[in-house]
Amino acid sequence: MSTPPDDITIRSGRAEDRAAIEAVTVAAYEQYAAVLPAPLWAGYRQNIVATLTAAQPANLIVAEAGGALVGSVLLIPAGGAMAAPGLAAAAPLAEPELRLLAVAPAGRGHREPCSRPEGERDVRWELHFSEVKVKARTM
Repeated sequence: MSTPPDDITIRSGRAEDRAAIEAVTVAAYEQYAAVLPAPLWAGYRQNIVATLTAAQPANLIVAEAGGALVGSVLLIPAGGAMAAPGLAAAAPLAEPELRLLAVAPAGRGHREPCSRPEGERDVRWELHFSEVKVKARTM
């Protein structure tokens, strides 16, 4: 296990982060290539890249450590829409949803405290994951 970084910055993504976000996300999800049939993994990877490409930079939240991007997540705000697999049309979301939560493999295994600014309201989140994500279901 690697040493945790001294300082992690969480911020909104920017257009210039796209390549790093894609690299970290694909690296984080690469573990599923070993458990999915090759055609299914290829389609899943293609969907990950297409979803990130279509996302507005401000809806991508990133974690930086030592000047390098080490994690990201896609935030779809309440009222936003994302089509579910197999559905032709996207329906608006009643609650914000996080998708494609990714931590660079080298940065896994560390817990960092999270806090909200004083007085910020509680927000309900829905974490979306597929059946193959056994580790995520245990969290």
